[in-house]
Amino acid sequence: MNNNIDTIITEHHHDNKLDTSVGDDDNINEKKINKNYNSDGVNEQQNNVCECSKENIPTNIINNNDKNDQSNNIISFNNNEKQPYCKPDKRNWLPIIDYKKDIGTLLNNLNYTIGVELGVQKGNYALHTLSRWKKCKRYYAVDLWEHQKNYYDGANVNQNKQEQFLHETKKKLSKYPVTYIRNYTHLAVQSFENNSVDYVYVDARHDYLGAKEDIEDWWPIIKPGGLLAGHDFEDAYEVKGQNWSISIDGTDNGNKAVKSAVEEFAYNHGIQHVVLRRETNFVSWFIRKPYI
Repeated sequence: MNNNIDTIITEHHHDNKLDTSVGDDDNINEKKINKNYNSDGVNEQQNNVCECSKENIPTNIINNNDKNDQSNNIISFNNNEKQPYCKPDKRNWLPIIDYKKDIGTLLNNLNYTIGVELGVQKGNYALHTLSRWKKCKRYYAVDLWEHQKNYYDGANVNQNKQEQFLHETKKKLSKYPVTYIRNYTHLAVQSFENNSVDYVYVDARHDYLGAKEDIEDWWPIIKPGGLLAGHDFEDAYEVKGQNWSISIDGTDNGNKAVKSAVEEFAYNHGIQHVVLRRETNFVSWFIRKPYI
């Protein structure tokens, strides 16, 4: 397989999905990834299926009137409700990371091979990631590289600068297995199959609706156990000199921006999100897609 993929995809169709599989010599060993998923001591044989359905619970635990109080097997969620304790799947736990540059090392340790970055600009973060992610076989760099309306962000430079950024990016990443997709993120996603990549980093539009759309659109593309991450964990009122409250259609979302989009998504899906520990400005965040 040619490791240095230097392709710019400018059009996408629903029936023209990108092949994110690898060749025979580069097959991803899913069993190996699952068994060794967390290098911090996850039980390799741990069953990821929760067996707390009612039919699997002893009747003396379900029946509150039973003399044999099984309180050690019951966890209380509120004063009026008791549920059986369900041991969490440790493979879904997230490690603590100090800086976003450490994400590349994490991806390598997890044996991931396929990733996507939304919003590449000059390619600086892609370079940081790929220099540490030695096991990466394919990296999709998705960016419009075009001046956009209603986008009051320092990255929204004129078209001449946009072309220069693309040129710089290709030069920086020339030795890595990169595929360039020059398009809107909501159109680029249509070329990917569900559960086909290990990692997506969201750093395109920073307004609330733009970030929300990217998170929701690209979540299905990530394999169970994969990572959804992104930059700029701030809301509009926290950012000076830029206006992240305005969406591409001109909608004013008030104080909301990336932070609200991430927190709402995590809350609605009942999953954990982690913010990098030692970053203090334009912080990165990440979420692990639970195993099914």
